[in-house]
This record gives sequence, structure tokens and C-alpha cells, in this order.
Amino acid sequence: MSGTEWELFCSEVFAIAERYAIQTFSNTGTLVLSSGSASTEAEVRGVNPHITLVDMGDAAVRIETGWCIRAIADYEIQFEDELSQAASAVEAIILGGAEEYVITDDDDRWVAFGWSLRGEDSLMSQPPHITSGRKAVRRLLPWRST
Repeated sequence: MSGTEWELFCSEVFAIAERYAIQTFSNTGTLVLSSGSASTEAEVRGVNPHITLVDMGDAAVRIETGWCIRAIADYEIQFEDELSQAASAVEAIILGGAEEYVITDDDDRWVAFGWSLRGEDSLMSQPPHITSGRKAVRRLLPWRST
């Protein structure tokens, strides 16, 4: 795998970050976008403090955010005028299209979790492996008003 695919993806993410005035940090094979919110109280309300992107090789990136969103997405650009799947997921998170949920048992213990990322033209999701129990949903708030 050449570094150029990762570099192209990083360029996509930097353009998104610039569009929404979001701070980014990078290290070899890792990008972190920060919403600027560090308060635990704000995070409970759905403010998401950061997105971590880790290069997995073979044009795949691991996207980590919120309490339980852990996604693997393709960052290869298919069409010049469209974002990659991974960049679309990042933008969806920033714009408030991320939702995570947990399934709890009778003792309020997490027994399963799931998430979805909804963008303008994209949808990624991971349903829980257990569906019985109570479902608690937390929608991550938009980082910036659009």
C-alpha cells in the first residue's frame, strides 16, 4: 500500500476540517479531529469531543468516536466529485448524523451496543448482536451549526 492513498484521504479530512473550522492533529497513520469540548457533562448531553482515524492499510480506516462507535470504512476515492466512504462518515459525525445506542439488561448493565452514521448520501451502521432488553439512544450533537 502506498502512502499516497492515505495522504489523499488526509487531504479530504483536512478540507472538511477547514470547512467547519475544526482543529486537527496528525501523527503517522493517525488523525484526530477535535470538537473543542472536553467537559464530561457536555459529552453526556451528546457533545462529541473527538474523532480518531487510524490507517488500517488496504485503503481502510478505523473511525472511533462517542462511547461505542467503532467503524471500519474505505477511504479510496471512487469518483472525483464525491467524498470517500470514510470522509462521508467523518462529515456525518460532525454534522450530527451519528447515533449510538446500548441494550441494557434488567440490572441496567450494557449487554450490547450499536450505532449508525447518516450522511447526505451515505449510511453506515452496526446493529447490536442482542436485541432483547431496554434500548438507550444517544444522538451525537452537531459540532458546528450549518
